[in-house]
Amino acid sequence: MKKNIIAIAVAAAMIAPAAAMADTTLYGKIHVSYDFVGGDNADNTTSGFSSNSSRIGIKGKEKINDSLSVIYQYET
Repeated sequence: MKKNIIAIAVAAAMIAPAAAMADTTLYGKIHVSYDFVGGDNADNTTSGFSSNSSRIGIKGKEKINDSLSVIYQYET
């Protein structure tokens, strides 16, 4: 879970300079669940948060000249 938070923070830091230069969109989906698995006794139970195919990304377009544009997308 901490790795996901770090990845989101890094992506947000990378977006700030790009947003000043280009038409940039931040997007994502968060799919998080809390899982509990019960066992025969208290020692055999487990629980925790799971990231189920969550993603975050940036995409955008930068016009180079009248006839040329650059389109980019990064997703993790």
